[in-house]
Amino acid sequence: MKTFILMLTLALASLPATAASKSSSRPRAVTSKPKAAPKPKTPPRSTGDHHVQVKAHKTKAGVKVPAHERTKPNATQKDNWSTKGNSNPHSGKPGTVTPKK
Repeated sequence: MKTFILMLTLALASLPATAASKSSSRPRAVTSKPKAAPKPKTPPRSTGDHHVQVKAHKTKAGVKVPAHERTKPNATQKDNWSTKGNSNPHSGKPGTVTPKK
């Protein structure tokens, strides 16, 4: 008897879901998002007077380099983050390279 009541309850519980799925027989409208225009190639943007954002890229050897920030190129090595006496503002690591110029 308990089994019969349990089966009857499960059968009745599934009826509204079956009826609801059959009542909506209209096809759904398919909407597609417009494709975004490709981004134009832009030069590295400056994040200050002495820093440049570098986009992620691959080297000639195929090594993936993530996007990062570096100092702008100039005629001296004394203002680079890796130079002794300077430190990387993001990681806090002190410079270890002796400048050549």
